[in-house]
Amino acid sequence: IHDIYRQPGKVLWLGTDAGLLHYDIETGKITEYPKPSEFSTAWVYKIFDDNHKNIWFSSNKGLFCLPSIYTNNDNIMGTAAEPARYYHFLESDGLRTAIFTGDYQPAGWKDPEGIVWLPSASGLASLYPPLVKTASISVPVKIEYIIANGKRIIPSPRNSPTYIPSPQKITFYFHALNLNGFENLQFKCRLEHPSGSENKVTETILDHSRNRISYEKLNYGRYRFSIKAGNEDKGWSSMETEFFFYTGSGLPLSEKLLLIFVMLFAICIVIVFKIREKRNKEKEMMKIFQDDQRYKTSAMDHKKIKKYTLQIVTLMEKEKLYLEPEISVTSLGQKIGIPKEHISQVINQRFHMNFNQFLNKYRIEEAKKRLMDPKENQFVVLKIGYDVGFNSKSTFNAAFKKFTGMSPSEYREKFQPSAKKD
Repeated sequence: IHDIYRQPGKVLWLGTDAGLLHYDIETGKITEYPKPSEFSTAWVYKIFDDNHKNIWFSSNKGLFCLPSIYTNNDNIMGTAAEPARYYHFLESDGLRTAIFTGDYQPAGWKDPEGIVWLPSASGLASLYPPLVKTASISVPVKIEYIIANGKRIIPSPRNSPTYIPSPQKITFYFHALNLNGFENLQFKCRLEHPSGSENKVTETILDHSRNRISYEKLNYGRYRFSIKAGNEDKGWSSMETEFFFYTGSGLPLSEKLLLIFVMLFAICIVIVFKIREKRNKEKEMMKIFQDDQRYKTSAMDHKKIKKYTLQIVTLMEKEKLYLEPEISVTSLGQKIGIPKEHISQVINQRFHMNFNQFLNKYRIEEAKKRLMDPKENQFVVLKIGYDVGFNSKSTFNAAFKKFTGMSPSEYREKFQPSAKKD
């Protein structure tokens, strides 16, 4: 547990290495919040409120905010139709880095003016939402999901039209990212339906507390649903979110036939490409097999080479045998159950390298991941070299420089400037 925050009442919030936990003091029940979510893999370091009953917390996966409506005991998990929500802030929202730290407490501090100071992988970060000002009203609204015919629909990022067969009722769920502190925020919802030569429009204005709108008994046809935030006094945001859909028995027959033709054509292209790719690979392997003078008398054919290649790669990627310092071509052959000569032949012909080079390639890739991982910053480079299977510093440095063109220390400094110097 990195941090504990006591909410007014009988609730504790616990920041852990396995996400955020909600503890009800009265019942003694601990619940993962919300469930399921991307919180479960985040390391939560600091929990704080913003004086508006919204709860914020920093983690190694960004900054999160839980709206006040979902942080009380009566509505802690939301409902089946309306689960608990949260906002997730990353580099695209203005953060220099989404990796906050907190292995050494305290992992943040809120000063008397309400400014929150947080340590991160790129230095000290401060947060004070009321200071965010823009020249024009800009409040983005996100359509989270749609419920139609009892099923949940997630809007496509490409904003392509979605087919909804004859819905008796369709409900849109949405929220606004109100970082400007916009007071008396409202939503303006529009549903447009072309009917003959006219464009029928239904427009509704909702208070900010209403985060959904429903429409019933829609006729066949194409629809455009749009939503934006603001109010009549200060104007409406220039940022409008859209969702296109069509209802009824489906597409007209001509459009159905065209869609089927396009899909069949695409499937045929993929099949032809896969067949050609497979044949080219088989020809390439046979050519290598036949041209290599060392294996003219080998009993292996290209099918066995493919089989042994798959076994070797599977062991390396799934069981990570390369992490064992004493792994050899003999021990690998014993583990698979094939002669060591066949392993050498497969690696030479399939990967164009010897056994040691093959091992080092996997070890260097693993070392690169660890050198870029902020959680590995506490370890010196040499320990990482030993952990990935190398027996000496000189061997590790030489192999790393051969594959990357720089030393392990230079690589870490390039991708983790804040890491400890070796």
